[in-house]
Amino acid sequence: SFGGNNILFGPVIEDCLDLKDLWGAVVYEGCSTSEQRLRERVEMLAGTRPIVDGEFDGVMTLPELYDEVAAAMRPGGHVMVVGYPHLIEEPERWSSWIQRRSLGCQGILKDDVRMLRSVTGYLNEQIGRAVLAADEEWASKGVSFHFIDISTTVYETSAAGGDRHGLCADDQWINGITTGVTSGDFRKERSFHPTQSGHTATGRYLADLLRNTITFPPSCDAA
Repeated sequence: SFGGNNILFGPVIEDCLDLKDLWGAVVYEGCSTSEQRLRERVEMLAGTRPIVDGEFDGVMTLPELYDEVAAAMRPGGHVMVVGYPHLIEEPERWSSWIQRRSLGCQGILKDDVRMLRSVTGYLNEQIGRAVLAADEEWASKGVSFHFIDISTTVYETSAAGGDRHGLCADDQWINGITTGVTSGDFRKERSFHPTQSGHTATGRYLADLLRNTITFPPSCDAA
């Protein structure tokens, strides 16, 4: 899993929350970074747009990363590339009491949630294309690439409430704003990252995928 930090998604969330201005603000404005600007950062990550200083953290694109990983693989190896979940449920699916709150879900406004979900979808799409290109490039050398879009295979597997796990869904697998000690420390970095339930569900999905769909050389142990 690679890319979210490179497109500065963490600072974008902080901006959407207006954390610096929340207590003194007269008007709660939400996200100031446009969807187009975020999509351009995704394209920088995918290697289809030149990297611009200040708009991207790091110098390595997805194609470069995948080439570096594949070059270190033995023939018969598999590279599993995991996408990103939608952090927040679709606003139309929020419970009625959350719908009535002026500050949206965990402080992120409805229109901003829609924008962030759109960007996450675009990010997963571009990661998937880069993975497909890497698989085609390295197939002759015996290295296979696989993309797993966990937004649809793990976190939102159907329209049923119990199958959806973003913030403000019925069964949340994403942390909201947290600085608590639930994991034995005070890390604010857990905010807007998967809970243990989310990590466990992703791990189980990947383990089942490895066991059931991928054939490994006799010398390898998929478990």
